[in-house]
Parts: sequence; structure tokens; C-alpha cells
Amino acid sequence: MYAIRNSEHMVFSHPCQVVKDAMELVKKIGFRYMWVDEYCIGNGAREREIHISQMDSIYEGAVLTICALSGAHKHLG
Repeated sequence: MYAIRNSEHMVFSHPCQVVKDAMELVKKIGFRYMWVDEYCIGNGAREREIHISQMDSIYEGAVLTICALSGAHKHLG
């Protein structure tokens, strides 16, 4: 599984169940890319500030938004 951040490919070896479920849905409906805040927003303070300030544009450009609405934690799916 891959995510693109700052023009670099990043590999995530053990995504949580919620992300796995979303990836499966994205593939089934024919999309190739998925934004996951946890993975796509950088950990550096400045990078985080920049991404968070652009969230309105990021979500405005989305074709589909998937939200996990229940579950005790992200590993339940």
C-alpha cells in the first residue's frame, strides 16, 4: 500500500482496520488514490500547520468522503 506525501512514495506496512476497509472500498469503486489524515498530514509542526490550514480545499476537492462513525477505536474497522 502506498501514500504520496511531498512527492515521495511512503509504504505503510500495518494500517489500522478502518484504513484497510476504506482502501478496499476505494478499490471496489474504481479509485486509485485516497487521502488519510493520519498518514498524509506531516508530523512536523510547520508542515502540520500548512496542511491543516488547507483542509477546506482538500475536502472541497474530494469526490467522496469516507467517515468511520462508530467503533471503540480505529483497529475495529
